[in-house]
Amino acid sequence: MFRGEEKMGMNIEAKTFSNEIGFKFCNKLNNDTDFMIISNQDSYDFDFEINGIKIEFEVRTVWMDLKFPFKTIHIPFRKEKLLKSDADSIYVIINFNFSCILFIDSYAIIKSNVIGINTTRAQNEQFFDVDIKNCQYGFKKLIDKIKHLRMGATNNNS
Repeated sequence: MFRGEEKMGMNIEAKTFSNEIGFKFCNKLNNDTDFMIISNQDSYDFDFEINGIKIEFEVRTVWMDLKFPFKTIHIPFRKEKLLKSDADSIYVIINFNFSCILFIDSYAIIKSNVIGINTTRAQNEQFFDVDIKNCQYGFKKLIDKIKHLRMGATNNNS
């Protein structure tokens, strides 16, 4: 267990840590781009909106190196409604050291198999089992993806 993983779920220390990394992520985006970044305070909605693209953000404390250590990524099935609500949303995962980032399009998540896993929170909790091949690595690639999606949204509104 690390940084607040407990039987009852994440404690305040772990949530604070995740929020700190999220703000570092947004500050880096803000410094490297001219993106408009909005932090969402509603815990039942996306974490950030960047140039109109909705971002769900997560820190994986078990991921320390540059390469994600598993062949699949488990994303909670409870995020399904959120991910289906916006086709251009992106799920961003950052490693514990803030040295590597990967991201997944919402449609790749929704199309993934669903599996049940016994967790500290629930028996047979449902997760999307996303193949790592559906992910992209890199901060610059994420910036390019957001720009590409934003251009598509702008062109569709013209």
